[in-house]
Amino acid sequence: MGKLSGGIYHNDTALINLQSIVFKKFILGNQLHPDCFPMLRYLDAFLVKQSVALYCSMGKENNPSYDISDLCGVTTSGGTESILLACLCARNYWYQMNPLLKTRNQKLKIIMPESAHAAFYKASSYFNMECCLLPLTNDYVANVNLLESYIKKNKGTVCLLVSSAPNFPYGTTDPFAMFNSMSLKYGIPWHIDCCLGSYLNPFLQDTSIKPSFATLNCWSLSTDLHKYGYSAKGVSVLLSRNKNYRAYQYYKQTNWNGGLYGSPTLAGSRPGALVAVAAFTMLHIGLNGYKKCGFEISDSVIELKKFVSNGITVKLENGTIIQNPLKILGDPKVCVVAFTFKYSDESCYFLGDILAKKFGYHLSPLQKPAALHYALTRLSCTKENIERFEKCLIESLKEYYEKKLEAKEKGELKQNDGDTAALYGVAGSTVTAGVAGKVIETFLDVLYE
Repeated sequence: MGKLSGGIYHNDTALINLQSIVFKKFILGNQLHPDCFPMLRYLDAFLVKQSVALYCSMGKENNPSYDISDLCGVTTSGGTESILLACLCARNYWYQMNPLLKTRNQKLKIIMPESAHAAFYKASSYFNMECCLLPLTNDYVANVNLLESYIKKNKGTVCLLVSSAPNFPYGTTDPFAMFNSMSLKYGIPWHIDCCLGSYLNPFLQDTSIKPSFATLNCWSLSTDLHKYGYSAKGVSVLLSRNKNYRAYQYYKQTNWNGGLYGSPTLAGSRPGALVAVAAFTMLHIGLNGYKKCGFEISDSVIELKKFVSNGITVKLENGTIIQNPLKILGDPKVCVVAFTFKYSDESCYFLGDILAKKFGYHLSPLQKPAALHYALTRLSCTKENIERFEKCLIESLKEYYEKKLEAKEKGELKQNDGDTAALYGVAGSTVTAGVAGKVIETFLDVLYE
């Protein structure tokens, strides 16, 4: 257990049994009809209110007068829909505040780090927006020193600032201070993507990377219940600073023959069973349960960082000793550890293949730079699994170096030169960048064959 990077976040049998019972009870429920399913409306609101409380408790002691009553949100089908809605909301708001831009059909801009989730690109494609990418620092966080120059360069067309807490590739959290300052100075909405950090963030021991509405000028925030909220796929929550801003994501149709129509999210009908499962999951785990899981996972991240950076000794058959050949990317503290070789002529993809085929560890391959990342969960953060992984990593490195020359001769060694790309969502896969688009298209087609 625990050999998969992310993907499966728990194996709690009692919780799975509870989720199955709840799903069956609410299987016919639909949030589109709150009059028919009043309990679903209550559970829907419960998830939003609990998420608001968690993302306001951090830092409230420093701002005790902060009023959380304005904060609100919606549940969605997952992190992607939460991000799509955050972008749509910001676009609609900015057009309302700047009507000439809409009259001219001016494409609005999203300023975000290179490490921001792919769903922001999807949003820009769907909603006729443009992504302006902030380069990363050597610590693999957004280079916020360039933020104001990007805003000025785009002359009033920037409708959204985006930061991650943490990002998917490296598990690092973008610094809040400059995003906060620029959002206040220019009145630009700021979205914090907490889909991955979700219900770990409130319990982080490093307060500098804890996002909170009580201390930041954050306009919206996304957090996934189906990751570290431990619910079934797919439920996420999109929080908003107030109801006026949230309304910009709503769809309203008053002239339809079928009557007045409105929906808070992209979908019309929604599977109420998933919201019910998420609510009962939250009640089952409770605040102390989430806190315990959060501490265990973040402690495991720290342990794994130390080992990968300074705890590896590889002894080859010919007597050669290789000390600490890997390096951590950035300074992750939440749930993800990303690493690669210290030298560019090595291949972390080949190392990943050995880890998967020989030891069953399926880590996620990254690109730019080529690397591997391990998203730790309740399954993988156990002492037993961490110790096992460390041993398997050393054995994999030994086999890697022993077979390196042989693999090069056979053409199996995939160099870290940017010619290969990771296929998100399929652990351990790599494809050639030149045909990556067609490979993705074919892969998606095959899913429905």
